[in-house]
Amino acid sequence: GGGDGFATKLDIIPPATVTPDITPPTSVTVVGFTPAADQISLFWSESSDTVGVAGYKIYNADTSAELADTPDTSHTFSGLSSSVTYAYYVRAYDAADNYSLVSNTVRMAPGISAETSAGVDRTVNPIADVSLIFTEVTGAGETVITKDPLPLPGRPTGFEFSGYRYNIDTTANYTPPIIVAISYLESEITGPEEDLTMLHFDKGWQDVTLYVDTVNNIIVGQVDSFSPVVIAWAVTPATGFDLSTILFLATICLFFGSATIFAATRSRYIP
Repeated sequence: GGGDGFATKLDIIPPATVTPDITPPTSVTVVGFTPAADQISLFWSESSDTVGVAGYKIYNADTSAELADTPDTSHTFSGLSSSVTYAYYVRAYDAADNYSLVSNTVRMAPGISAETSAGVDRTVNPIADVSLIFTEVTGAGETVITKDPLPLPGRPTGFEFSGYRYNIDTTANYTPPIIVAISYLESEITGPEEDLTMLHFDKGWQDVTLYVDTVNNIIVGQVDSFSPVVIAWAVTPATGFDLSTILFLATICLFFGSATIFAATRSRYIP
């Protein structure tokens, strides 16, 4: 309206639509080691999220009580009793408070031990750099791991290996699968860490790798039976010549080939 004869038109711009983040991060796989008689160190695979993972929470698997919150993919609990079995699981979360599904459960007592007690989700740390998670132990026993130096009998071609093969044996009765986690030294690895492979011998060498934790230097695999396990990485067979050498030889061949043709042609026309 108005007496001036002009109408005013307002362009109303609606507010931008914000799509809420309702997608939870992916779940993780957790392994446990005992660096000291009163400690348990947990390590897990990195979670992924459509927006970004904000952190990880560690829970008591028996009571679901929250024990720790960390942005890292590892955490160590200290001041523990070697006579107590502790149980943990991990959940990843994002900034919108979306939580992943719970991880596998790590159930273990601190301290290096071959004792393998009956129960589900039993973690055993027979030597410092190898940890095993049994899905279920139906009959208690002892689990022994020996480290033997290479060379490896019947070793597969196309691979290089770290310094040892790990021979695993147990007197316990168990239900597979078993998660195998091996802590490695970077000095023993000459190939790219992200390309590391866990090979397990079961009627031939098989790749059983689940993931490689290049931050904490741990490779994790899954097996159904026990036999030698090695850490390996694929190598490209040497050709004997690098690219610059091949180009040089090709140039030489081309030059002498052209010279031969010129000489043969010239001989036909010059008496």
